Amino acid sequence: MGYTHYADVPMQCFWASYPWSEPFLIFHEVQVNFNRWTGINFAGERLFRGGNVNFLGQFKNYRQFGLGMNREFSGLSVMALRGGPSLCAKGGWNIWGQPRSDTRQELQFNIMGISLIQDFQ
Repeated sequence: MGYTHYADVPMQCFWASYPWSEPFLIFHEVQVNFNRWTGINFAGERLFRGGNVNFLGQFKNYRQFGLGMNREFSGLSVMALRGGPSLCAKGGWNIWGQPRSDTRQELQFNIMGISLIQDFQ
């Protein structure tokens, strides 16, 4: 059993995706995703907000890759002091990419690279 970090934080989330399932150029299929999220407390204060754009592709040889970028804006951290006052939390960028081997094979490889760049305040 576990616990949830944000049990008392209502969240608003939005996700939109556009898939191309017909092969074109070097791709077998491609999907572009857009995400957005916001968390508030019951006093109406915005605790966090962010967004994401990512691209997932499969080549005609069935190898895959993904690229994405997240943006988390500065907000308030209600967990830092565990029930105490809120602290200001820095925003930042998260950029990632991953190539994958053919998913039809029994043995598959996946490598993921992630970079986090925090804002200066």
